Amino acid sequence: MPVPGLRTMFWVLWTAVLWIAPLSTWAGEAGADPVRDEARKLAYEGIKALRAQRYSEALTFLRQAEQKFHAPTHLLYMARAHVGLGELVAAHDAYVAVAIEPIPNYAPPVFHQARREAVAEAQQLRPRIATLQVAIAGGGAQEIAVTIDGRAVQAGRLAHPIAVASGEHQVVAVGTGGGRATQVAAVAVGESKVVSLHLQPESPPSSSAPPVDGADGRGLTVAGALLVAAGGAALVAGGIAGGMTLKRAGDIEDTCGGDVCPTAEEPTVDAAKTLGNVSTALLIAGGVVAATGIVLLVAAPDDDEAAAAKGPRIELWATPVSLSLFAAF
Repeated sequence: MPVPGLRTMFWVLWTAVLWIAPLSTWAGEAGADPVRDEARKLAYEGIKALRAQRYSEALTFLRQAEQKFHAPTHLLYMARAHVGLGELVAAHDAYVAVAIEPIPNYAPPVFHQARREAVAEAQQLRPRIATLQVAIAGGGAQEIAVTIDGRAVQAGRLAHPIAVASGEHQVVAVGTGGGRATQVAAVAVGESKVVSLHLQPESPPSSSAPPVDGADGRGLTVAGALLVAAGGAALVAGGIAGGMTLKRAGDIEDTCGGDVCPTAEEPTVDAAKTLGNVSTALLIAGGVVAATGIVLLVAAPDDDEAAAAKGPRIELWATPVSLSLFAAF
């Protein structure tokens, strides 16, 4: 009978180790902290439920414990509960979260042990899931946001395989500079595929001013033509008024016959002076407007025969005694 007694004692001790070891993190910490104490109790209930294969109940307790106090061990046991429920994608996500979490050297040994176990169990899970790994090229110094089927992927996860359901998935990368890249990838269970996305770097703003009314400068041409036409009309009117002024001046000179005119001719003299002033104003204004229009026409881009065929053109003919203006639109 001594042998069965030793075996019974051995199994009792081994069971105690399995149940008590996961709780060493919390039990080993000194000091009274109501929040941590509550987290320890919830985690203890979660581990008991996990040992009893009550996976949904275990997840509930472990999530509550994690909400009160973060510990990598919570995520590790949550991953195992997901495996028990057949939720392999969620399990892999939890394993990777533990694997990539920076754990300082002074952290409790059980935290480091949790990371080692998470890495090993995630690797064992790979043949049962489909994974994608996103590689991004280009983009310069801009920040890039990545989504898979609309679900955001943390920047720290991009260096590790991301578990997905088998089938097609849309991977989108968007940069803060406006760049965008999209790719649809199909992956099967047990398969790992790399999705390569290329974003153009953010381009500096252009310093050149946009052309007026199109790249061919047609707006400048039209404006210049209108100004030349208006100025030409003013010049013509001023010339006509000047001719009338000269004629009236000749008539007055014939009537007066000298420097002094009769009082009856004063209205005629005043009208002649007014007409002369109008003529001078029209000639000056017409010259300024026409000159401005000519400057715009010269500044407008010249497209040789094509520009002449589709845009307005101005021809100005000047002689010592005449001014001719021809415009085509």
